[in-house]
Amino acid sequence: MSHSSASRPISVSIVGAAGLIGRRHVQHVLDDAGFTLTSIVDPTPGGVELAKELGVSYFADIAALLGPPPRSETTASSLPQAAIIATPSALHISQAILFVERGIHVLIEKPLCNSSEEAVKLLEVSRREGAGTILVGFHRRFNPYIIQLRKFLYGHHLSPPDTDASAVGRVVAFHGFWCTRKPASYFEEAPWRMSKLQGGGVVMTNMSHELDLMRFLFGEIDRVYAEEGKRTRAHDVEETVSITIHFVDGTVGTFLLSDVGLSPHSFESATGENPKLARHHEPIYTIIGTEGTVTFPDLTHWSAVGGEGDWTKALQKRASSLALPFDADFATEKGPNAPFSVRLQHWHRALQGKEALGCTLQDGIVNMNLLDAIRESMATGKPIHIGL
Repeated sequence: MSHSSASRPISVSIVGAAGLIGRRHVQHVLDDAGFTLTSIVDPTPGGVELAKELGVSYFADIAALLGPPPRSETTASSLPQAAIIATPSALHISQAILFVERGIHVLIEKPLCNSSEEAVKLLEVSRREGAGTILVGFHRRFNPYIIQLRKFLYGHHLSPPDTDASAVGRVVAFHGFWCTRKPASYFEEAPWRMSKLQGGGVVMTNMSHELDLMRFLFGEIDRVYAEEGKRTRAHDVEETVSITIHFVDGTVGTFLLSDVGLSPHSFESATGENPKLARHHEPIYTIIGTEGTVTFPDLTHWSAVGGEGDWTKALQKRASSLALPFDADFATEKGPNAPFSVRLQHWHRALQGKEALGCTLQDGIVNMNLLDAIRESMATGKPIHIGL
């Protein structure tokens, strides 16, 4: 991936590089001329092998990479300018602090951590003079399908959403699915995924993305109610959850979440963003407004035929011209529209001071508060209000 700037590439270290997500980060950094991979931090044999294969420095832990403070000019030049943290969420905060307090910028995979209380420590460190900046890794904000949906609804994809003036009129309701069956191997290769204490479960792993997108599309959420469904595996974590969502502007939503139900309705299946997973092209979101309805990612738009529509009149159905295919880029993850690539380009521009970070630590904390509220609602059987 080329960058218009002739500046030197930003040196980056990847923590957890040998993992499922870590390897995707490695490939994207290698493909982006704006970054250079200088080291891998990973205690597993896979990490040692990967570093050897790529010809980069290997460290078993972050302390070995950073060495003791204070940071002298000599040690500063040998340290990475940035780090990507792609480890289990229970480790994110402690690892990020080590980098940020040394002035090294970080991209932290989602979810930010296991509870919002943990995030406060990182927030305190990030406010110190000379601290590194933090981008939270909700890459779906950079997904071209989401960008096109925002453009369809609001005519842009960067400004705050105005749900009272969208392409479907006033947005009043939203429904979403994330339902697909994860195989046994998914859990066996990373046992933490079966542990509630270590951040496992479909809420922490998959709903975190959906909450971030809902906020990106419709604004802040102030109340949630969640019910857990049946458990079919001998795991410590939830598998199926039904969630009711209330937005600050009065929009209401429902979301059905399951990693055990065999279904074509997931973000990955609908958009093809992960080439390792099957593609089914089925819509997963329905957005309902006073003047029409649109489904995602196909951007099928239902609206009145002249004048004001109601239930006595047939609606017209048409595909928006913004419903562009990006399958070729997603199939290889190397095209300019692949979400990891778009996010990396954004991070590069942000580190150069050319634009503001697209998903900040504060965004990560708000999303974490919502995840905490969903888990509390499941445990208590009550709706939970979220302070903003």
